[in-house]
Amino acid sequence: MISVMPGGASSNIDPRSDKELRPPRPIEHEPLDQVMELVGKDSPLQHFRVTLLNHTGTALDAPRNYTLDCRALSPTVSAVAVTPERDGIFLQLQTFPILEIRAHVLESDPLPESGKFFALPDLDKCGEPGAAIGHEFFPSVGGSTEFSSLKHCTLHKCPNDATTKISAFSFQEVIDGFFAGSVRDLRAVLATFRLARASQIPLQWPKAIPFENNHSDYQGLIPRLSLQQALQWIVSTPEPDRVAQVAVSASESGQSPFLRAFALEENGQQHIASVRRGVDAVDVVAACVIEGHHYLVVKREIRPALAAARIAAGDESCILPATSIGGVAESLEGETTLEAVGQRAVQGVREEAGCECQGKPHYLGMSYPSPKFGVERVYLFATEVDPYTPSGLTPELDEVVDLALIDAEDVLRLSDMGLVHDPRLEISAHILSLLGN
Repeated sequence: MISVMPGGASSNIDPRSDKELRPPRPIEHEPLDQVMELVGKDSPLQHFRVTLLNHTGTALDAPRNYTLDCRALSPTVSAVAVTPERDGIFLQLQTFPILEIRAHVLESDPLPESGKFFALPDLDKCGEPGAAIGHEFFPSVGGSTEFSSLKHCTLHKCPNDATTKISAFSFQEVIDGFFAGSVRDLRAVLATFRLARASQIPLQWPKAIPFENNHSDYQGLIPRLSLQQALQWIVSTPEPDRVAQVAVSASESGQSPFLRAFALEENGQQHIASVRRGVDAVDVVAACVIEGHHYLVVKREIRPALAAARIAAGDESCILPATSIGGVAESLEGETTLEAVGQRAVQGVREEAGCECQGKPHYLGMSYPSPKFGVERVYLFATEVDPYTPSGLTPELDEVVDLALIDAEDVLRLSDMGLVHDPRLEISAHILSLLGN
C-alpha cells in the first residue's frame, strides 16, 4: 500500500485502503439497452473536409473526411492541488461512468477496468484556479478538440465521507502508481512530471529500461538534431512530396467509421463518450542512445483538430501549417492481450519511423487522456530503435511529415517554450530523462 504523506492529512483526506490500490476488477455493467449510439443532431461529433497540400499549395491527394468530438471548443481546466510540503499532489478516488461504455464496445479488454481510479480532484472540490503549470495541451488531439491547461488550486474543506476520497501522493508515488496501474489519469502524471522538474525534485522510474547500443559518430537513417536545429526544423519547408499545410473546412459528410459517439443512461443521467475505431491507442517511447544521451524519435505531423474552433466560430475554412510535433503512436486494431499491444507498438515504429526495433518492447503503464469525454485508453511502451536498419515500410501521407532524433532533455526544453502540445510526447521525454545520460 502507498502510504499517505506525512503532514498531508486534513479533514478532507481519506487514507487509502489496500483494496482501493489492488488491480482493478472489470466493470459489472447493466443490460446493453442502457447504451445507445448517437447519430445526426444527437451526436457531439462534427465532420471536416481536409486537403493535404505541399509547400506550393498543390494538393497531394484527394480530399478526405475527418471526424472530431467538438464538445470542448473552449479551453478546459484541470485543478492541481499541491501538498503543504510542495513535493506531491492531492488525488481524488473517482468513478468515471462513461468507461462502462468500454465494456459494451470491446470484445475483450487487455487489462480489466473498474471505472474507478485516482485522478486530479474535481473542480468543485477546489478554489478558484490560479497560476498555470506549464503550457496548454491537447489530451487527445487525434479525435477531440479539447484543449486543456493545468492550474494550481487549493482544496476546499469538506466532510470526510464516502463521496470524498482525497489522498496525498508524493511525486514519486504518482509515478509509481502510474506504472502499477492505480493512477490512470494522464493529466495527473503530466502535472507531476512538470512540478517535480520545476522544483528540481528527483524522481526515479520504477523499472530499468535497457538499451543495448550506444551509438557514436552517428550517421543513421533519421537526422539527429540539436535544440537549435530542432527549432529550425519545426518551421522549415518540407520536401515537395510531403505535407506542408492542410486546408480544413466544415463538411456534411455522414457518420465516420473512425469515430462514433455513444450515450450511457444511468440513474436518470446521460453520459456521452466518443469512441474511436479500435477504441484504444498505443504510444511508443521510440528511442536510442547516442554518445550516452537518450534520443527520442519525434515526428512532424498534421492535426486538423487545431482548426475546429476557428471553423466553429464562423470561418469557412482554415489553412494549418504542418508544424505540430508528436511521438510514434498507433490506433489499436482489436488486440486482446498486453503482449499483442506491445507488438502493435513495434509495428508502429516500423511504419512511422521506417526503421527496425531491437529487443522486446517494455510496458510502462496506461492512462486515460480525457476520461470525462472519451473512453480511449493509451498504453505506453518503450522500444529501442535501430536507426541503421530500414524496415522497408512507409507511413501514410497524413501520419508523418518528416522525422528527427532529439535528445529527451531538448524535447523538454521545446515543451518549456510551448512548442509541444502533445502531452504523450512530453511524458515520454520525462521518462527518458529519468534514465540519465
